[in-house]
Amino acid sequence: MGYFKKPYHWFLGMGAVLLTMVLIFFIFNVNSNDRSTLSLSKKTMELQDRNKTIRLYFMSQDRSKLVEEDMVITENNEKDIIKQVLVALKKGPQTPGFIATIPKDIEFIQAHFDKDEHMIELNISANYAQLKTSEEVFLRASIVKTLTSLPFVDKVQLTIAGEPLLGTDGNPLGPISSDDIILDKRNPLNTEYVEVQLYFSNEDATALKLEKRTIAINPNEPLEKYVLEQLISGPTQKELNKTIPVETKIKGVQTNDGICYVDFSNEFRSKHWGGSTGELYTIYSIVNSLTELPHIQKVQFLIEGEKQETFKGHVEFSHPFERNLDLIQQ
Repeated sequence: MGYFKKPYHWFLGMGAVLLTMVLIFFIFNVNSNDRSTLSLSKKTMELQDRNKTIRLYFMSQDRSKLVEEDMVITENNEKDIIKQVLVALKKGPQTPGFIATIPKDIEFIQAHFDKDEHMIELNISANYAQLKTSEEVFLRASIVKTLTSLPFVDKVQLTIAGEPLLGTDGNPLGPISSDDIILDKRNPLNTEYVEVQLYFSNEDATALKLEKRTIAINPNEPLEKYVLEQLISGPTQKELNKTIPVETKIKGVQTNDGICYVDFSNEFRSKHWGGSTGELYTIYSIVNSLTELPHIQKVQFLIEGEKQETFKGHVEFSHPFERNLDLIQQ
C-alpha cells in the first residue's frame, strides 16, 4: 500500500494545479471578452451620440438658398427617427429668419424605409402638383438634403398620391441623392428645369451623337449659355467623347436676329487637340446643340472678342455656321 500512496497524492496535486490553471485561463478570457464587449459598446454609444444631431434644411430669409438648422434626435429606431425628422421639417424652423419649405396644406402620407437600398420612399399629398416651380424646387431639395443627412439614408424616392414624381420629360425621376440636388447658385429662387439636346462625338469619332439632359436654369439668363456650359462639362454617357477643352471659358454669348454670337477664351483653340475631323466635330457639336433652340438659326464664333480666319488651321472660322445634319449619327 505504501508503494501506491505517493504517486496517488502526486497525481492529485497535479490535477489541482491543472484545474487552477484552467480556471485562471477561463477567468482571464471572460474578463478579456467582457472588456472587449464593453469597449465595443462604448464605441457604439459614442457613435450613436455623434449621430444624435442632424441637419434640417429650410429657406433663407431672402428665399434665395437653403440654410441649415441642427436638430437633436431623441428616438432610437430608424422608423421613429424618420417620423421625428419629417414632423420637425413640416413644423418649420426654430431659427428666426429661416423660412419653412413645406406649405401647411402639404402632407406626408407615408414614409417607408428600405434597409437594403438605404432609401426612404416618401408619399406626398396630391396638392404637391399645385406648387409653383420655385416652391417645388425648395421643397424637394429640403426633403432630400434633410433625410440623406441621416447616417443610414443614401437616397429618397418621392411619390405624389402614390404615383411616381415625374421630371420635365414626363419620365419618373427615380431615387434622388443629396448629390442630385443642384440649385442654380446664381438665383435659386427662379430655378426651372428644362431639357436640352447636346451633341458629342461618338465612341469611334465618326459622327456626332445626341444626348438629352435635364438641367436647372434661371429663366432670366440666356438658355444658350447653359447649353455651352453643359457642352464644356462633357458627356455623361460613357460611349461619348467631349468636343470642347474643359479649360474653355465663356466670355460672352448673345443672340440677335437668329444668329448666336459665342465668344470663347483663347483656351478654346490653344487647348484643342487639333486635326481637321476634331475641329469639325467641335464646331458642329456647338452649332447643332445651339440650333436645337428655336430662336437660333446660325452661330458666329469669336475668340477673345475677335473673329478668326481659321480655327486651328483646317476649318474656315470667320463666317456664321448653320446646322449640319450630315454629321449626326442616325
